[in-house]
Amino acid sequence: MLQNHPGDSLMEDDETQRAIRDAVLSEEPNLAGLPPRIAIYRQLVRNTLSEVVHKLLARTREHMGPAFDDSFARFLEEHGPRTHYLRDVPREFVVWATPYWRETGAAAWVVDLARHELTCFGVSTAPRLAEPRAVDVAIDRPLLLSSLVRMEHYAYAVHEPLPPPPRATTLLYYRDHEHLLRTLELSPLAAAILERAALPLKDAIAEGCSETNIPMNDDTLASVARLLADLGDRGVLLGAV
Repeated sequence: MLQNHPGDSLMEDDETQRAIRDAVLSEEPNLAGLPPRIAIYRQLVRNTLSEVVHKLLARTREHMGPAFDDSFARFLEEHGPRTHYLRDVPREFVVWATPYWRETGAAAWVVDLARHELTCFGVSTAPRLAEPRAVDVAIDRPLLLSSLVRMEHYAYAVHEPLPPPPRATTLLYYRDHEHLLRTLELSPLAAAILERAALPLKDAIAEGCSETNIPMNDDTLASVARLLADLGDRGVLLGAV
């Protein structure tokens, strides 16, 4: 994230580099003894980091207000980005901020909301890779889901207007045929089956029914068939392995 300028002898000294890093990431930096341009460099770096975090966590920041900015400033000073990629900074920040937000009295659903926003970004920007060859869905074959599909579990329905209702929620994230991000709230049984997509379908259904205490009868099997047809129409289910 912080790079040397070729030929700049001040940047070659380890102690000076540490001083520059501290000056960039500290909320109240000590710029004494550093070149004047470091103040400008500091502002550029912090603005760039803030911009990407604000963009990816817009709803979280809108709710938290100044507390969000204060926690991000604290993250920069106490931890700082470890990644070389700007897109990964918001995730590093949320990992660091999760215990901090809980300790400082943020709304209980804030962490879920931040995770939701990060997952939306991840699925929206994931490269579309070549998919394995699919065959027809059969009871003795594992399901083949799109590589772009993600599932996340939350204690709050964070895809609904804020403040989200406290409801155990599993969201499936995918891109539609026009490559637009979509989310689908899954029933407990649907989530349990899709989490076991690597098993033969009959085993995934049996274990899913057992986990959710739903009888595996004709009505249940019919509902599973409707689920799989719907997922196929959405491009989530490609077929079977």
